[in-house]
Amino acid sequence: MSQEAIKASIGRPKPNGYTRTRRSYKSSKAMEVTLSSLTDNPEDSLEDYTLALLLKTPNLKERAVGLDPQYFHRIENREIFTHWMNCPTMQELQEKLEDPLVNHMAFIMEKDMVASGIRTAEIALDQCFKRLERRHLKELQEGLLLSEDIGTPPSKTVEDSVSNLNSRLKDLFS
Repeated sequence: MSQEAIKASIGRPKPNGYTRTRRSYKSSKAMEVTLSSLTDNPEDSLEDYTLALLLKTPNLKERAVGLDPQYFHRIENREIFTHWMNCPTMQELQEKLEDPLVNHMAFIMEKDMVASGIRTAEIALDQCFKRLERRHLKELQEGLLLSEDIGTPPSKTVEDSVSNLNSRLKDLFS
């Protein structure tokens, strides 16, 4: 297992219950351990497919400008995406990546693609971006809601933030 995969598996702890105070939740959050790099996960398939679309269809690079690298949970996917956005060619990308990332990129490039033409690839990519963003926004909402005590109503700030995230989620698919 690569050093990057091990580092990616260390994250923040998920709270055991909803009764934590804001302070204790935030401090315990720093120790979460995720298995995204160690196990197969349907979320990884979405990330891998999105990256495969981008890597195999260089004409889509302009569409990826607004995609936040944080939408990728898996550190390998995030690193490849970030480097890809800054490299003009695939050759340069491969030269910049360390061996474990080159191996992961090769794995992604082996993925079968359903999108056969540029227009089909654009539509598929837009859907992937929306799904990645939806997942990210829902995680933000969950974090906001868990940051408050369950016994008390959420603060106005949290309420407003959740409302804004809900509006963004609604706009994503309308």
